[in-house]
Amino acid sequence: MLENIWIIGASQGIGLELAKTYLRKNHRVIISARKTEASKELTNLKNDYSEQVTLVNIDVTDVESVRLATQTAWNVYN
Repeated sequence: MLENIWIIGASQGIGLELAKTYLRKNHRVIISARKTEASKELTNLKNDYSEQVTLVNIDVTDVESVRLATQTAWNVYN
């Protein structure tokens, strides 16, 4: 079954590797980071898995940013 997965803090490290793993398993992944557009790796993932990846900027220290990211995620998969 295709799962919807949201990874916050996925621009590098464990978050990025988790995103790659889930994408290889054909899951749909929302990838969030403070500046997704600044990451070449995230851009490459979006290009390689365009139907499965949604990039969403989020700053978890900013309530409005979290609200907007949550709304975006909800709209994408609902």
